[in-house]
Amino acid sequence: MRVISVILLTLLASTNAQFHEVDALKKQEVALVAEEVAIVAAIAVVEEEMNVAVEVMEEEEAAAEYQEALEKGEANAPDGTPIPGNQNNGVRPLDPRTPVSFGSAFARVNDIEEEITAAVLESGLSSSELALIAELQAQEGNSTIKYMDEWDTMFVIHVPPRDICGVNLEHAENTCGPSCNPDYPCTMGHVDFPNFVNFISPQNVYQNWGWCHKDALCSIVDDHTLILDDNNACKTRKITNPCPNPCDCFRNQSQKDICKQTCARTDSMSIAACQIKRKSGKRRREKKIASALDDTKACAFNVFYEHPLMHSEGLEKEALPGLFGTF
Repeated sequence: MRVISVILLTLLASTNAQFHEVDALKKQEVALVAEEVAIVAAIAVVEEEMNVAVEVMEEEEAAAEYQEALEKGEANAPDGTPIPGNQNNGVRPLDPRTPVSFGSAFARVNDIEEEITAAVLESGLSSSELALIAELQAQEGNSTIKYMDEWDTMFVIHVPPRDICGVNLEHAENTCGPSCNPDYPCTMGHVDFPNFVNFISPQNVYQNWGWCHKDALCSIVDDHTLILDDNNACKTRKITNPCPNPCDCFRNQSQKDICKQTCARTDSMSIAACQIKRKSGKRRREKKIASALDDTKACAFNVFYEHPLMHSEGLEKEALPGLFGTF
């Protein structure tokens, strides 16, 4: 019996030892887990504190950069944030008199077209020159435009004025009607002119031919009269043209270049501007010719570049000295 009791005590002691050993392991595991959780929590706390510190530093740095940009007058901070107080720096308030279309490219084009149109109206271009502008503008966009009015020869003729019958001065000069006495009406026949009333006598005879216009110049070139007498101050002249291209009639080389460059372009505005410049060149040319013929003021020379009588026998081509290179 005693032996059995010893055996039972021995078995019970072994089982109790095993129980206490398992319990200790569980407690150790729980302690390790708790320690690990505490370490992770501590790390998280440290990271959070570092993140907060970094955010504070970044905010302070951004605030410092914003303030610096504000003081410098820049429109935006380095991070792109607009600075309201600096949005209009360097921009003056718009003058209330500024046109609404100011700055518009299309409006500027319209303004230029209006300026060119006004210049055309003020330039005194003839009907033939205006017709040439319209003709060239109709073929706008062509690669080249050739002006056909560049002649090498000038025909200088004296057309003496006379008193001529006509409905008005233009009609008298365009028809080169009969000579008359300004003190008397023209009663020489039918007048075929728009809006003009022809009066007929009871005897079925026209009673008027307009009115007598004093010192009218006949414009019909076939009716002109050549003066070939060398001793006559008003002798008809055929002269070498000092600048066939009107752009070459300017004195300044830059003006010549601008004229030629303008005339080389084929847009409608350049075509009109070219005619204005060429007209100015022609005026300089004729003014120079008139100056060279100044000793014959009473002759009232008229200059032509194409004239039915310019190839008449007895006329020799001559050059006026001192014209070339003196415009």
